[in-house]
Amino acid sequence: MGLDEAIRPDLWVVTELPLHAANFPPELIASLRISPGLWVIEEHVSQGSVGHMIASWVLESSLPIKDFRVFAAKGYPSRRMGSQAFHRRESGIDGESILKALLVREQRPQRG
Repeated sequence: MGLDEAIRPDLWVVTELPLHAANFPPELIASLRISPGLWVIEEHVSQGSVGHMIASWVLESSLPIKDFRVFAAKGYPSRRMGSQAFHRRESGIDGESILKALLVREQRPQRG
């Protein structure tokens, strides 16, 4: 996508549930301490999601996250069936939507 390296996010993938504090790699924790934010993108609805699990862990760990967001599936807002790509687009969790959100974040004035 040609995203400038200065704003290119670290990408981490959750592959095992449930999440426990011991499951978080030290490299991820170090990255979060200097990161402008933590975004969780998932194809599950928000209740009971990986986003909720990570939010709980962040609070319990007292990590100073500046910008925490969960981008989750919205079910079937148009009540239409379609491909996985269609549902991602409709929920705003497709690559283009996430890239736009990232670029908007970079254009906002940074808070200290």
